[in-house]
Amino acid sequence: MIITTAEEARQLDKKAMDIGLTEEVLMENAGRAVIELTKDEIIWQGASVVVVAGTGNNGGDGFVAARYAKAAGASVMVITIGNEDHRKPIAKLYKKIAEEAEILILHADKSDDIEPYLFHADIIIDALIGTGLTKELSDEKVAVITAMNMTKAIIISIDLPSGMWSDTGEYKDTTVCADMTVAMGSLKRCHVLYPAIEYVGKLFYSSIGIPDTLRRNYPVTLTTKEKVAKCLPRRLLDAHKGNNGTVGIIAGSEGMEGAALLAAAGSLYSGAGKTTILTAEKVAEKIAGRIPEAMVKPIEKGTCLTKDSNAILQKEIQNFDVIAIGPGMGRDEETQKFIISFIKNHKGPMVVDADALYAAAMQKIKWDNKNIVITPHVGEMARLTGLSAEEIEKNRIDVARNYAVENQIIVVLKGAPTVIACPSGEIWINPTGNPGMATGGMGDVLTGIIASYIGQGLNAHYDKTILTVAGATMIGVYMHGYSADLLSKKKYIGMTADEVAENVRTARQKMDKFKEKIMI
Repeated sequence: MIITTAEEARQLDKKAMDIGLTEEVLMENAGRAVIELTKDEIIWQGASVVVVAGTGNNGGDGFVAARYAKAAGASVMVITIGNEDHRKPIAKLYKKIAEEAEILILHADKSDDIEPYLFHADIIIDALIGTGLTKELSDEKVAVITAMNMTKAIIISIDLPSGMWSDTGEYKDTTVCADMTVAMGSLKRCHVLYPAIEYVGKLFYSSIGIPDTLRRNYPVTLTTKEKVAKCLPRRLLDAHKGNNGTVGIIAGSEGMEGAALLAAAGSLYSGAGKTTILTAEKVAEKIAGRIPEAMVKPIEKGTCLTKDSNAILQKEIQNFDVIAIGPGMGRDEETQKFIISFIKNHKGPMVVDADALYAAAMQKIKWDNKNIVITPHVGEMARLTGLSAEEIEKNRIDVARNYAVENQIIVVLKGAPTVIACPSGEIWINPTGNPGMATGGMGDVLTGIIASYIGQGLNAHYDKTILTVAGATMIGVYMHGYSADLLSKKKYIGMTADEVAENVRTARQKMDKFKEKIMI
């Protein structure tokens, strides 16, 4: 499912019209979808419905929705806002049709005129602005939106809550706080970005009749459960540990031994055939046997790895399909030198996280391996890019994509939402995960999960594109959040990273059953 900017959404509409889907057809489909997609959530029969319609196409959708709401048994009126001289021709057409359907239409010059109707409504359909917002709201529109939000009515926004900037998810003065939003033709960036996602409510989607063939080659897509299920490989009956991924995890230092264990747990519980922790001798002594199935290999004496580890590791790493490096390694100067040297010299698949990212940022590393996956949170991304955390949060999709393309690596920018950016410029937005994950160790588990799926050698196909390291990364991020979402049904605040790692087995079992269902 594609996620578009406002301009990309307009281009999609134009493509549809170029193949013969008229603007009238698209608007009719959009207005009808508002009622049809919400009918299981709302009792339209006998409801008092007020449609707040602006002068643009969003308002035109509102006039169509008014007709279908009336046909569903509701008592409907439309209140128009804005200069009638600015109403688009297509919206005028559907206003006329609504009048012919004997729907009451009133024009409000100021918010005081509209408030009595809003406060007596059971349902308000927000058709005020949509993606057409290009400047700050007028005082009157701010007042109208404020009045809508003060009611007890169910609010349904058409395409996106009015007052919201479509591309950034931000708003300046106010925005409609919708209970439901029906996205038209494509998801918009604001549907997946904060703070907008807090105001969207339950999100519905309508293709409005545009064929999926026209949605190809848009760079940003939402990772769906169906997509992940189709990419997951079936484990064959004659499978053995040697062909299910051999993962090496370079991690841990004195006082941060747990990070190595969490990464190993993520790898093992995600299905890796063999997982080995490569660490300093003092760390190995403390963690050996803590996870019986994880092998622990001391690389050098002491409490942390140094540049002297490189020679030994060069022999060891030949045994691994993928390496994960960084969790809990510390910021000792010698350790940092080792990390940089290792990253520069190792050309195989590698997941780089935590203290390894710190070293990369401090040394301004030049990435030289398309099979590298980096997993920064916003603070780590700020160090890597020189941007502020605020700048990254405002533009997390574009920041992740730009860094991935410029450096020809895969970027997993963690947060809400997590963005996976590929060297090609393709982006996946991950929908899974919850605030209960805001606790220590979650990133270490994610590193292990991603490495595990890479090691398992996914050769997934999607839209004729072979997904290998990138596809495994997309799946790993999704499954990490999916595990936590399943866990949140029993425990929410207070869930631990270790619990999420262990629960990924349940997530995989459910995903395999879902795969069987959709592949029949």
